[in-house]
Amino acid sequence: MAGLKIGVVDQGVDENLCEADVLERFRDGLDVLTDAGADVVPVSIPLWADAWPIELAMLFHLAWAMAQSEGMGFGHLGEIDVARAHAFALSRRLEADEFPPFMKVWLLAGRWLHDHYFSTYFGKAQNLRRALRDEISAALRTCDLLVTPTTPHTAPALLDRPGTDAELLARGTTMSGNTAPLNLSGHPALAVPCGVDAAGLPVSMQIIAAHFADAMCFRAGSVVTSGSASVRSSPDRVTSSVHS
Repeated sequence: MAGLKIGVVDQGVDENLCEADVLERFRDGLDVLTDAGADVVPVSIPLWADAWPIELAMLFHLAWAMAQSEGMGFGHLGEIDVARAHAFALSRRLEADEFPPFMKVWLLAGRWLHDHYFSTYFGKAQNLRRALRDEISAALRTCDLLVTPTTPHTAPALLDRPGTDAELLARGTTMSGNTAPLNLSGHPALAVPCGVDAAGLPVSMQIIAAHFADAMCFRAGSVVTSGSASVRSSPDRVTSSVHS
């Protein structure tokens, strides 16, 4: 890592987004990179915090369009499984009540936005996607890599009963703040462990590189994982964990 500049995305480490334990373990990962010779600096990507709303606008429209085609999509040259498309068409008409809540919301919202707003929000989301991609690429012209926590919090406890639609929807929208931007931009990103929280649940660092610079992610990832493993196995860290 000697001589590399690594940018910490300001919007990805917001205390209103990430749990304290996640940020603490993430900073441990940054220390490992710094000890390996990297120069760690803050970087601002203004549209980063808007990535999940942008992605949702696209998902609504695309889910509805995919349903309209009975799961086949449009304009591709791949082989179509006609029997599967027929089965999907029957399921959508006869068993839609059994769809997961996310699928229901996407289909209803996509149809409503199409009918009432003529899919203009899909066009706006597409344009914002390009703008976000440009912002991330610009940051990677000043830094060799970017880093954030992968998810803002660790895994939630499993329910001991079937979840309500509201609970499932809430649980499904809290993890995407730092991963949605890369879903939209297509930059290579690697998630690696960088420690555990007070309950022993794993925390992960997300390492982001320029397009076609995947190998740079692997270089940094190997440093973080090996460094984090040595920290976790040190006597001081074990003692600290027992006391906590």
